[in-house]
Amino acid sequence: MRDCVVVGGGIVGLCTAQALARAGLGVLVLEGAASDRSTSRAGSGILSPLRPWDVPPAMQEWVRHSQALYPMLAAALERETGIRVGWRQTGLLYLGEAERAVPWARAQDVALERLCATDAVQPGLAAGGGPCLWLPETAVIDTPPLLRALRRSLRQAGVALRRGEAVTGLRRGDARTWIADTADGSYRCGHAVVAAGAWSGELLRPLGLTALTRPVRGQLIALRAAAGLLRCVLLRGEHYLVPRGRRIVLAGSTVEDVGYDWRTTQVAGKRLQEAAYALLPPLRNARRLAHWAGLRPASASGLPAIGQVPGHDRLFVNTGHYRNGIVLAPVSARSIVELIVHGREPPAAFRCPDPDRRSSHPPDGRSV
Repeated sequence: MRDCVVVGGGIVGLCTAQALARAGLGVLVLEGAASDRSTSRAGSGILSPLRPWDVPPAMQEWVRHSQALYPMLAAALERETGIRVGWRQTGLLYLGEAERAVPWARAQDVALERLCATDAVQPGLAAGGGPCLWLPETAVIDTPPLLRALRRSLRQAGVALRRGEAVTGLRRGDARTWIADTADGSYRCGHAVVAAGAWSGELLRPLGLTALTRPVRGQLIALRAAAGLLRCVLLRGEHYLVPRGRRIVLAGSTVEDVGYDWRTTQVAGKRLQEAAYALLPPLRNARRLAHWAGLRPASASGLPAIGQVPGHDRLFVNTGHYRNGIVLAPVSARSIVELIVHGREPPAAFRCPDPDRRSSHPPDGRSV
C-alpha cells in the first residue's frame, strides 16, 4: 500500500507527486491516456496569466510565489535528469494594451514599461497600434520536456508511475484508506489526490461533487520561422505568440466549450495563422509545422480547487486551474503537501468545494 496515490499525470499531478515524495511519502501516480490531451502537454508554457491585472486578488500572490519557484525547479530538473526544460526570461509585450495595468504593476511592485517605439524589444512588428506595455520579467518554459523531466525525476526518486492506466473510480477501503480502481487493477492508499485536470469533475461526480470542473478546448499551431525572429512573448487581444527555442513560434489560442472533444479544426487553424501574421508580419515566410488541441480544466468560479473534499477524509483535489495550471503547479503542489503533512489549509478562496464560491471570475480566455 502506498502512502498516497496521485490521479493525473499533467504538470499539476506530477509536481504534486514530486512534492509529496520529497516530503518522505511513498507515492504512486496513475496517469490515464487522456493526459496526452491535457492542458499541460498542449500548453504554450507562458509562466504568467496573460493579463495578470485581471487575475482575482486571491490568486495574485500565488502567481508571484510560483513564478519565483520556477528557476529553481527548472535548474534542479536539468541537473537531476539531463533534460533541458527551456526556462528563460523572454519578457511579454502587450500591443496596444489598456492603462489599467499600470496601477496593478505599482501595487505588486512589478517591472512594467510603457513603450511607444517597440523595435528595440521586438523588430518586425506591424506599424501602428498605439502605446504598448512591456513586462521584462515574464518567463516561459517548454512544456513537453518539462513533463519528461518530471517523470524521469520521479522515477529516480522511487515514485511509481503507471502511464495509460486510467482511474475508473475511487472508493473507501476503510476509515484510513482509499482504493483507486483501474481497468488493470486496484490500488490501496492512505491518501488520494485527484489532479486529473478536466477529467477531475467526472471522476469525483459519484462522490457528490457535481460541477467541480468542465473541459474547455484550446487549439494552438506551431510555425518554423527564421532563427531568432521572435524574441519575446507577444499579445494583442486574445491572440499571442510564444518563442520556443530559436526557430519555433507557437501561436494561440482558442477558447471553445465543446465538451471532451480534442479534435482540431481547419477554421481555428486558419484563424490562428492569420492572427500570427497580423502580430508579426515576417511570419508569413514561416512554415506551419503542427496544429493541436488540449482540454483545460475550468471551474465555475474561475479559481482552482485545492484541498480536502468535504465529507471525505484523506481525499484531496488539486485541479480547476483552467489556463493557469503551468504557472501555478509548483505552489499548488506545495499547498497539498502542507495540508497532508502539516495540516495547514490552503487559502479559503481555493478550498474544495466552497458552495459560496460563485462564478464572479468565470473563465474568459484572459489567462494562459
